[in-house]
Amino acid sequence: MDEIRAYLGEIIPGGIVLVSYGQYSLGWKIGVNFLKQELENGGFGIIANFTVPFRKLVYRAGAVGLNLLEHGDKGSIAVINGFKEPLVNHTFVYPFVEFDEETFSPKYKNIMRNLGRKYNFRDKRVVAMFATLDALYEHFGGNFIKNMISMYMSHTEKLIQEGREFYTIMLVNRDVIPEGLHSWLVGVSDYVILSKGFFEKGEFYENIVILKSIEHGFNPIVFQIKALTIPKTLR
Repeated sequence: MDEIRAYLGEIIPGGIVLVSYGQYSLGWKIGVNFLKQELENGGFGIIANFTVPFRKLVYRAGAVGLNLLEHGDKGSIAVINGFKEPLVNHTFVYPFVEFDEETFSPKYKNIMRNLGRKYNFRDKRVVAMFATLDALYEHFGGNFIKNMISMYMSHTEKLIQEGREFYTIMLVNRDVIPEGLHSWLVGVSDYVILSKGFFEKGEFYENIVILKSIEHGFNPIVFQIKALTIPKTLR
């Protein structure tokens, strides 16, 4: 993560970091690690969850060492929970389940305004993470994603003018969405990380491509991780 973060460069105010992974990849962990680092540095995190029940979100975050319950209890993270499930009994979890294409944006903005008043975003760096865009695509389709992100960027520009310090991480399983939509997401994002897991000669590898950054002098680079092989004596 330190190498990836260093190569990506400093994230600009209002920047969008797209973390795109395939069906055999654990690339989503990169996005969660970004959030974890910001919390460790005193920032505030917001996770918009539309993919799994909150209980499983806690476990998945824990897989990279991010303790959602601990950070929630001390007031350094909030979860906007868009997964349809029984009410979650944590004060930092905000239910967001009754929405459609027309009501999504106003209801989301209303929750964000309430969070801003409660946690005073003016005094801290805020990182928002959408988990995941492909889940929203399956709900509403590609045009909704484009309109939502376009309105989101317009709203965030106003916040930047007010002196807010934040950026956004967008997680997407690109095997779920159309290629044209993925190309659009790459185009509007300021930073793009692609990951792909694959088998070769009985070994499993994960390629992590730092595809895009607005850092001066940036060139794309590939990191490759090889899965551990269990020695025959231990099988």
